[in-house]
Amino acid sequence: MSASLPSSGAKAGAAVGFLAMAIVGWKFAEPARDAIQASDSDEPVATKTLKRHEWSASHGPPEYVRERLRAIRAAGSSSEKLRSTIELANSLPIADLAAWLDHRWFDVGEGFDATLFKKIAMQRWMEEDPEGHAAWCIKNETDPEIFDAWAKDDPQRILAFFQKNPNREFEMGALQEIAKNHPDVALARIREIIAKGTNTHQGGDSYYVQAVLDEIAKKDPAALEAAMTSLPAKWQKTVESLFVGRRLEADFAGEIRSLWERPDGFSLFQGADSSTRTKLLDELANLPASWKAGIALNPNNFIDSNNVEKWLNADLTGNGFPADLANSIKTNALQYLANRKPEVAIQQLATLDLDNSQRKNVITTIFGNFGNWKSEKAESLLAMLGSDEDRQIARSQIEANPATDPFAESSQAKIEKPADWLATAATIDPQKGDTYQLFSLLGAWDKDKLAEVSHGFSSLPDEQKARVATVLAVGNQYSSSSSDMDPTLRGEAINYLIAHPPEEAKPGANDTTYLASNHAVLWSQKDPAAASAWVQTLPAGDARLWAQKNLAANWSQYDPNAASQWVKSLPADARGEVEKFMKNSSSN
Repeated sequence: MSASLPSSGAKAGAAVGFLAMAIVGWKFAEPARDAIQASDSDEPVATKTLKRHEWSASHGPPEYVRERLRAIRAAGSSSEKLRSTIELANSLPIADLAAWLDHRWFDVGEGFDATLFKKIAMQRWMEEDPEGHAAWCIKNETDPEIFDAWAKDDPQRILAFFQKNPNREFEMGALQEIAKNHPDVALARIREIIAKGTNTHQGGDSYYVQAVLDEIAKKDPAALEAAMTSLPAKWQKTVESLFVGRRLEADFAGEIRSLWERPDGFSLFQGADSSTRTKLLDELANLPASWKAGIALNPNNFIDSNNVEKWLNADLTGNGFPADLANSIKTNALQYLANRKPEVAIQQLATLDLDNSQRKNVITTIFGNFGNWKSEKAESLLAMLGSDEDRQIARSQIEANPATDPFAESSQAKIEKPADWLATAATIDPQKGDTYQLFSLLGAWDKDKLAEVSHGFSSLPDEQKARVATVLAVGNQYSSSSSDMDPTLRGEAINYLIAHPPEEAKPGANDTTYLASNHAVLWSQKDPAAASAWVQTLPAGDARLWAQKNLAANWSQYDPNAASQWVKSLPADARGEVEKFMKNSSSN
């Protein structure tokens, strides 16, 4: 059943009453001729109306379009021009609207004229040909307004629409809305999508599938649980993590102990809602050794703004954490704090046993955002440092970076769209320490926007793509928002850099072999199946081999059976190298 929509005629009449009195001196620009660009759609607009009006984009709009616009410009008064504009928008054949909007035949001037024309045309189109309007919106990467009504009242109409107009990203978004009112319909469709397996382990699709499953779990958990065993192993685990999260909220102490008894318990815990992770601090003394090692491998999965100081003040060694693991966790907590509460981070510097490199990294993080910005804030922080050597490191970092104020609003704070994020990232040098705000935005965005970032990244020109890939791959390694970003997105970036190495590759944190191994290990803590699948997509060479080695060695610490099965699936030459590496690692 189609949604009941307001009459465009009523809206138009109201618009005339208001605008004719409020606006004078309407200006209609001449329609563009040679500047008109052809639609980038691969599918021609196949309508009888347009076939009658043959035209060439290189010669501007068809004659009938020019004639209609000339009549509007010839109107004698502002109100007459308004009425003519509304009459045009209401009289054009629906089949012609795509061409008018695609080629901006009316949208050639400034003012309310073009805005009103488009608003009426779009409203008519949605009322009279909702499927055609929705297809046009999707082609122009805009959410069709009608989908909200269909998702609530007629979900099968959405499914039928996507059968004729395939678009996985938009369909997944629509399924999230369908799940809120018709979880059975959403579950049936998501099972079909998962069964086909197309891209559901990669990119934005993985986010969308999980989001749909999450909505279904809220509305009909029994149906989802009953369907779980029929899903592939990766999605069984995702669904189980959803239910684990619910049980942790209801009874953390009981559920966490059940997870300790399972080989895959740590992985399930990390896949559950992150809101319960702070409660681990109350169980530090009871954690199994494998869990302690897992936390130390990726501390930023457990550290957030609400608990960072608790991690710093926790008696980790007294609670059975080996000294090296405790140091790793606290160093990461200190780096996290350095970006948010620099005064507290400086105070904590004196309480931790950091080596020179770790200490320098923390100071660099604190002062790397200041640039040449001179203020009482910078000077007060410098004064808090305990030695001239530390102050020299800080001053060197300030002088090395551009003038910025990390505590004031910046142009990056105004980024609202994924396309803007990508454009800004393409101008950033991650070596300058100025990626923090970019990754903070990623941490604040929902799954839909993150999927748009992934989609936009894949379609960037090579030069821009290389720059953005470097930002995504290197990232802010001590930012929680960076660690929480879509791992498939960072994986795509690393994969691209390995396949397209920069002319002057630098060793260390920017080395693609290091980046691939580090990413594989961190991702495996959340989803070893996805991480191992990603490793196999890397170009052949050192980066892939070392990623395989490090992934297997770390995976085997908490799920040796699954790691062993994966190693056995590798090609013989790689399998031999990985098994040798694991044997040497276990003997050391």
